Amino acid sequence: LRAEQKYTEVHHLDGVDLSNESLSALEEQFPQLLRVHRNALVNPDFIAGMEPAPAGGRQLRLRHIQDPIAISRRHASTVRQRLQALEPSRGA
Repeated sequence: LRAEQKYTEVHHLDGVDLSNESLSALEEQFPQLLRVHRNALVNPDFIAGMEPAPAGGRQLRLRHIQDPIAISRRHASTVRQRLQALEPSRGA
């Protein structure tokens, strides 16, 4: 999910839809989503990996989405911890 002006873009396997809901409201409704940036939430089930960003910092690669998602410095440690917690279940 990505905030764009007054809307939230909801990216899914069948395309993109727009929602009037704020990211904060969606984050409350769906606590499984992971905040990676002030303007982005992701479903951890679709994370393919974390990698260095060309301009510095880190970014996420998501399955089924070509463009990487930037991870803000503010959220980097939480994202790293969540990914480490998910590692045992990903190997199963």
